[in-house]
Amino acid sequence: MPPHARIGGRDIASRSRNKSKRDTQRTKSAAAGGSATAPHVRNLARPGTDGRSPRRGLLGAALCLLLLVGIGSVIYFRGRDRPIERPHGPGSPAGWPSPRPGNILIVTIDTLRADHMSAMGYPRPTTPHLDRWMARGTRFDWAFATASFTVPSHVSIFTGLDPSFTSTGLENGQKFALDTSYTTLAEMCSAAGMYTAAVVSSDTLMRKVGLDQGFADYEDAIHWKRSADQVRGGLVSKGKQPADIACTKAAVKIRKAGERPYFVWLHLMDPHGPYVPPPGWVERVWGNSDAVATGTGRQVPPPRSNRDSSGLRSIPYYQFTATKGTDYDDYVRRYDAAIAFTDDELGKMLDELEAQGKLRDTLVVITSDHGEALGEDEFFFAHSQSVGVEQVRVPLAFIGPGVAAGRVITTPVSNMDIFATVCDALGLDGRTGRDSASLAGVLTASSSPAGRAAYFAAQSQRGVARDDRYYRRDRAAASDENFWKFNYNSGGPHRPCGEQFLELPSGRPLAAVEGAEIKAALDAYWPRAEAALVETPRNRLVNRSVQEKKALENLGYLVDDDGDEKEKRR
Repeated sequence: MPPHARIGGRDIASRSRNKSKRDTQRTKSAAAGGSATAPHVRNLARPGTDGRSPRRGLLGAALCLLLLVGIGSVIYFRGRDRPIERPHGPGSPAGWPSPRPGNILIVTIDTLRADHMSAMGYPRPTTPHLDRWMARGTRFDWAFATASFTVPSHVSIFTGLDPSFTSTGLENGQKFALDTSYTTLAEMCSAAGMYTAAVVSSDTLMRKVGLDQGFADYEDAIHWKRSADQVRGGLVSKGKQPADIACTKAAVKIRKAGERPYFVWLHLMDPHGPYVPPPGWVERVWGNSDAVATGTGRQVPPPRSNRDSSGLRSIPYYQFTATKGTDYDDYVRRYDAAIAFTDDELGKMLDELEAQGKLRDTLVVITSDHGEALGEDEFFFAHSQSVGVEQVRVPLAFIGPGVAAGRVITTPVSNMDIFATVCDALGLDGRTGRDSASLAGVLTASSSPAGRAAYFAAQSQRGVARDDRYYRRDRAAASDENFWKFNYNSGGPHRPCGEQFLELPSGRPLAAVEGAEIKAALDAYWPRAEAALVETPRNRLVNRSVQEKKALENLGYLVDDDGDEKEKRR
């Protein structure tokens, strides 16, 4: 067996056998009000086919069947790869025209809110290279991340599952990792004989979180030392690596594949706070110094403590520097400049690889894990606190063989649909038991989006988007003081934001009567998702070192050793 078909010292076939054994023990009953989902139970072999006597085979099969029925009648198990009962059901394969893509390149740009891209109407030239590349394929203007923070959103992309139903839950990798029983997209590609590699640019996504499953080459050594750039604008860029280094590493991985088909994931981190673009980039985006000196004049209070990264009515501690003070406009300019720097480096990498023929027969997927609040809901320069549109709306584009060029889709979709779409593109069967729906038919212009519900969650809220409607509400009543007083991920308080109905894409507020249907969709999904946070096993702990915890704090994420108990109470 070739080396690329082995994961963590075990070959794919052995791992599949072990998973099949576990599957025989896992059943569930139909959720109230939802359709039943077939349990992941291995078919019993016909008697006599394994060399045993027919009578013993029949007896064993009968005993196993009785045992499974008995267990299934009393246990409601939310195990791996379990789909949500959605109003429209899981998507069906739409096929892919010949020739299929032979390679996959997925690019996730951390903390990139869609409306700060020039292609999406932003007045500043933040993403000219991405605009050009996305125009060569199909772009989804209303794509939603499953969560407004990094780990659960990426888990959805690479497993095709809603994070509430996985071992990570609504927690950002500080405590719980993705269990090895979940099958990832990288594992499927590796089993198909592809070279699999990843370059991640944040300590948040180090291999201990579990997303390394299936990657033969997982590059998470992100510490960098460059005296001229390590300190930018008074802030030290710790816990993340800049786009130029990450793009160089990813290009090396792709060249390393040689003639073998490859599956490569590139994660870029620059737009995530602290916003530390290289010198000169603010001026490149915002013009000369006189133009930069003008703005709203808005001031934001300094951090309330050196542990509060929530951004609620103040600057998060990891974003603040005395040299920059409390000028709101300065933070927005540096955020835009970080996006533009990332765009420039990614554009150069894609252009160079294309010129070398390395992107031939390649499906390129460009997206983000979440956006960023820049004052909405009174949260400044932070995320994970709500599911406001600015925090969960993300860019999503597919470029490559068979993909219609210049097409823009406004129907809401989920970023976890990347999973099923890539499976269809490669001819892999990855739809069974997944929440992900393939967009293949949309990309090849053979069908329109199905109008499925896209669900998303944060520490304090849940929401849903479908067709031209968006709805969100808090996960607890405003009177629940125990819930709102403290957010262990940010060290600061939550803020009840209440209900919000919006019409997409106009942004027009809707009355409750206008949003009754979309509210009903969330009402049906809500109890299953909340119950899963308690019932889904979380046995794999991250166990970060003191140095790793410090790196997370530099990115605004706190590690609480009692986080598991607090998560169970939520």
